[in-house]
Amino acid sequence: MTTFLLLESSLVMVVPWLSLSDRVLVNRNSSFKKVYGEDVWRYDASNLDHSNLINDAMSCDARVVVPVIIKGCSELFDGVKSMVDVDGGNGTTLNILVKVFSEILDINFDLAHVIDVAPKCDGVEHVAGNMFTSVFKVAVVFLKVYCYV
Repeated sequence: MTTFLLLESSLVMVVPWLSLSDRVLVNRNSSFKKVYGEDVWRYDASNLDHSNLINDAMSCDARVVVPVIIKGCSELFDGVKSMVDVDGGNGTTLNILVKVFSEILDINFDLAHVIDVAPKCDGVEHVAGNMFTSVFKVAVVFLKVYCYV
């Protein structure tokens, strides 16, 4: 979880929290956008070191959380034929899931700059796109972590 802590304590991620009250009271753009002039996804597209830090942190999180999901509620995947991990990063979540549920067609869906550097995973198809534009029609949409400032 070290990488996750490094991400959350990085200046890029901490500084927007200092503008959170303005975001809540005035209801303007996100705190991140106020500080950097663009949302976190556009920022990451041109700041690949930060993008890689986010992907590494989410992979770290997936290696802890996904086995717990598999152990605690594997029945959720019974009968599932296809699944897309929206904002799936480098595919770690699906790479773990496909080892247990190999019968599921798994699609890792993220922005192009993320998919371009995602490692190949047997049983996982990496697809570039924008979740705010469209998402695949599949049986299950997997959303693991969503909390942006």
